[in-house]
Amino acid sequence: MRTFFVVAALVVSQCFQAQKIIYFDSEWNEIKNKKEASYYREVAKQGELYLIKDYYINGALQMEGTAVDDTPNQEVFEGKVTWYLPDGKVDMVSNFKNGNLLGESKLYNANGKLLQDIVYDGRNNYSGTYYSYIEDGNVNNMISTFQNSEPTKTIYYDKSPQGIRYEIIYKKGYEEQETKYYGEGGKYLGSYKGYDDMNGVSVEYSYKPMRVTSVAKYQKGQVIENKLYHDNGTLKQEFKRSGKNAWEKTYDIDGKKIAELVYKQEGTELIPYDGKQVMFSMEMVDSETIITTYSKGKFVKIEQIYGDYVTETFYDENGQDVTEVISKKNGQEFAKLVYRDGAPYNGMMRDAVSEQHYKEGRLMSEKIFKKGKISSEKKYLGNKDAYEVKVFNEDVLKFVYVTHSEAIGYFSAEITPYDDKGKALPKVVVKEGFIEKGKLTIDCYCPEKEYITYERKGDWIIKQWYNKIGMYRELRVKIDKNQFNSEIMIDEYSLANGTDTDELANWVE
Repeated sequence: MRTFFVVAALVVSQCFQAQKIIYFDSEWNEIKNKKEASYYREVAKQGELYLIKDYYINGALQMEGTAVDDTPNQEVFEGKVTWYLPDGKVDMVSNFKNGNLLGESKLYNANGKLLQDIVYDGRNNYSGTYYSYIEDGNVNNMISTFQNSEPTKTIYYDKSPQGIRYEIIYKKGYEEQETKYYGEGGKYLGSYKGYDDMNGVSVEYSYKPMRVTSVAKYQKGQVIENKLYHDNGTLKQEFKRSGKNAWEKTYDIDGKKIAELVYKQEGTELIPYDGKQVMFSMEMVDSETIITTYSKGKFVKIEQIYGDYVTETFYDENGQDVTEVISKKNGQEFAKLVYRDGAPYNGMMRDAVSEQHYKEGRLMSEKIFKKGKISSEKKYLGNKDAYEVKVFNEDVLKFVYVTHSEAIGYFSAEITPYDDKGKALPKVVVKEGFIEKGKLTIDCYCPEKEYITYERKGDWIIKQWYNKIGMYRELRVKIDKNQFNSEIMIDEYSLANGTDTDELANWVE
């Protein structure tokens, strides 16, 4: 009996010595300090192989598999390896032979649906299917098949791969493609071969839910027929061309014709000639519609429709210079601006986002609106031959400055910033686009509350980027007025509209 316990103790001791624990940070770099770890690994000898088990720091299994070499980040896996999500669900299962993928490899999303179901041949070639789903944030579902690492077919669909969808058929890899389009209920609409002299049908869709928005027919790269559709599926606009003749008709959501345009070919170009042309913006909130009236190939009038507002711009007999602009709301005229020599002269122009007053060619005042609230206000100061500008954010005064905005050159002004409680802050001087004195903060008017600061210190301009955590970027530039550097320059647009959210986003780690 004593001999048994001695042997057992030796076995346990050997197993304990064979097992080792390694800690990793969030980027899987090996570290010594357990408190800084995001993952840890247990390795035990299993015959000729190493059994590797990786864990999230909370103890949940992250990966399990065997390898002939267990060197971190250089593992040579052998056999089946399984990865897990933090909640314990399987993330991926792959098979290896001497470190190379061989056999089945499956990848799953958080709901357990397949994202990848492929088979490797051991030489980095694979065949099988990839999937993506609307539930994962995609605009549509997708099934894509591959053979010997080359694409063969991809289907983009809404609810069913047999319903509304489009399919891309591949030949010779990506060299030759044919796209087949289907409408509601899987009705075939046509196909387009990009390598076939640009003939066929091209269809555009909108998503969530997926629906047909346009169907265009091409002949030798030229559109000979095009149809646009309303959200309810009724015809919105149709265009047809036959030889040198073409026409376009536009309909409202109830099917009533609201505009018609005749085209005429001049040389190799097809130009609008007589009637009304309706152009729709992209499908979005606060979309704009533009209706242009032509007479014998020249502009007569342009109507810009933005919500309840309509702005009518009239042109002279040559279709070039503007003669007057009339603004309407709910069909009632409330503003009129007369032009002289193609420039605003007397009156007022008002639409959904701006209002301008002119007197004898001089801009006397201007207001810019965002979401119904005033964003900026400009007034002419006759005694100074300059403009006083006030900038607001959600009705809160942010900046006041005086500038000769019509002067040639870059922006110059003495700016008084205000805090959120309406208290004036120290003045900031900007000359020809460069900050000369003080410190200026320009907000990003977005939920993240990010901002950029500009500060002058001697011959240097310091620009700093901030987010909710703190400063994440700094730029120091020595002033050279003979060298253009837009990144450190200040303009009226930035003051009125805030920092460029794309610029901020590009530098957030």
